[in-house]
Amino acid sequence: MLRRLILVSIVALTGCVSSAPVATVSRTVNAAKHGQLAAFESQLTDDARATLGSARAMDAIRQKLGGYHHIEIGPPLLVSSNDAGRTYKTVVAGLARRGEAAEAVYTVFLRCTLENQTVHQDETPETCTTLIDDNGIPWQNCTPGTPASDYVVQMESCGVEKIEEK
Repeated sequence: MLRRLILVSIVALTGCVSSAPVATVSRTVNAAKHGQLAAFESQLTDDARATLGSARAMDAIRQKLGGYHHIEIGPPLLVSSNDAGRTYKTVVAGLARRGEAAEAVYTVFLRCTLENQTVHQDETPETCTTLIDDNGIPWQNCTPGTPASDYVVQMESCGVEKIEEK
């Protein structure tokens, strides 16, 4: 739980929200490459499920991606932003053979929203250790505990809105 809190805190403090679009595209591509329809569908927005959320649509993407030795996901570019969220686009490129230049395969559009999430940190008790110095005198070294607390962090949640073939 503490590791998750630290990670969430680092993301919140650094404002590193652009990784959510890349992670969403990466999960979408991975699910398509492995034929995992449920995982693929879970990365789509509600509107996109109607057009992309079928085994047939996913298989077409899988076949196209299967023709490449390596897949790369480009940086997300902000297309629009308003109170309801942000729209990004990113390019999925493929390397057909080692040593060749990557070629654009798909442009993926994502819709992202910011959500407040409450993160709970459990109470940690005070811990003390006793050290004995060279003269045989005991010294107590204590690390103070912390009370239980909750933090609200803003997290970006994204879904694939559209996939355009290049």
